Amino acid sequence: MSRILNILILAGLVYVGFKCQHQWRQFKAQQEGEAEGAEASGALPGLPPNLEASLIDARKNGSDGLHDWLQKFRRHVKDPQLAAIELDYVVLVGARDPDEAKAVLARVKRRVKPDSPVYERVNRLSRTYE
Repeated sequence: MSRILNILILAGLVYVGFKCQHQWRQFKAQQEGEAEGAEASGALPGLPPNLEASLIDARKNGSDGLHDWLQKFRRHVKDPQLAAIELDYVVLVGARDPDEAKAVLARVKRRVKPDSPVYERVNRLSRTYE
């Protein structure tokens, strides 16, 4: 009986450890996304003024909110601002769904030229997700 109890305690500790690690990665990715997003997309052209408030709200809702916002308004936003927003999404979703992050990053990378203000950020993220 004590062996079963020890196994259950050990399994519980391993589970809690994995959950804590997952939460920590999500937290770090969100912090990096907020910091890089603020620096990279602050004064970039391409975002219509009427969409700024909805983008701020979407960012508050994390990767799901930003994903939904991009699905709804992507066609109204131009590069380099669109690329910056998509890179914010890559950082936010990377901890939860690395394959999605890689796919979005690849699309942005194909579009962004070396003279773009977000080109350096694309290269930094490429090292992380490729």
